[in-house]
Amino acid sequence: MDTVDAPARGCLVHGVLGPALFLGAGLTSYFGIGGGTAVATGMIAPDWFLVVALATYTLWGVGLLVSASSYLALTRPECPGGRASAAPPPAERRTQAA
Repeated sequence: MDTVDAPARGCLVHGVLGPALFLGAGLTSYFGIGGGTAVATGMIAPDWFLVVALATYTLWGVGLLVSASSYLALTRPECPGGRASAAPPPAERRTQAA
């Protein structure tokens, strides 16, 4: 992430991220897991329309989850030290201990 120029870094819009994550998780779980399980166990007879509808709604949910997590990664504020974690990399730990 350090090599990518992210002009939106630190400009998190809270009104977009929450609904996108919620809707993406809901679509994926309801149609992907619930619908797929119903078809696999024989509770619903699989016809072409049902299979296409379950696949497209599941793909829509996965797409929303991927785009929302990408948006979160691009707009997340930088850490004060410029790193993703507070712990120094292993090479710096060795030089500090010596």
